[in-house]
Amino acid sequence: MSSRNLEITMSGWVGSDPRLYYPSGGTRPLCLFPLIYTPQYRDADGRWKRGEKLSVTVKTNGDMAQNVQESVKVGQPLIVQGNLTQSQWVDAEGTEHKRLQINANTVGHDLFWGESKFTRTRYAKNSADTVGESTAETTAESAFLPTESELEVVEVQELQANSLAV
Repeated sequence: MSSRNLEITMSGWVGSDPRLYYPSGGTRPLCLFPLIYTPQYRDADGRWKRGEKLSVTVKTNGDMAQNVQESVKVGQPLIVQGNLTQSQWVDAEGTEHKRLQINANTVGHDLFWGESKFTRTRYAKNSADTVGESTAETTAESAFLPTESELEVVEVQELQANSLAV
């Protein structure tokens, strides 16, 4: 049997402020929030109509959970990419519940609707985050990030290109 995941990209609106949790026995946080999509279409007379709302729970873990909790607010437009799953649980009264959930790999503001500012964060590594990481693994991420001098070169090149275009 295949263990392939159903990857999905969804855009929608944040239904409530993200909630940050620390699962019992765990040191890494998780964050949950609803992402709501309402399809719109034109009817036979050409008028816009709204379809039925679809609400999907978005789940993030670790550093991304902290970033989402700090950056995302109710009513904001987002684009989320991750694995689609169905979570199931039984409440205290014995009622079984099911919901669609995206285990997010990427969460970002939908810049069609507005602008956003990015701030890089670094959280303190704890023992759960560093288990099995080697120095090469922890520095591999920084190998893909531009250095300050590389950013300055890009800015100069963009300024030169803009002055030539004028």
